[in-house]
Amino acid sequence: WENGKRVIGLWAINENRNVWAYIQDLGWRKLANDSDNITINLLKQLAHAKATSRNINIYEDGIEGGTIYIKQVYVW
Repeated sequence: WENGKRVIGLWAINENRNVWAYIQDLGWRKLANDSDNITINLLKQLAHAKATSRNINIYEDGIEGGTIYIKQVYVW
């Protein structure tokens, strides 16, 4: 878990489940892409956190080919 971070930036492209977030002190992280619903829900939470300057806690997992995935998000 990474706690008390801020969302600095978000990036997406017109490809299936290709969404990234730039997290304070961590850099770019790819959103979990297990299903469309998971990716969209994570993006909604992170966009809300960025728009309202809220802190987040994220759970990262699965370094696959050098990519770290955000699997869970708590906005507070």
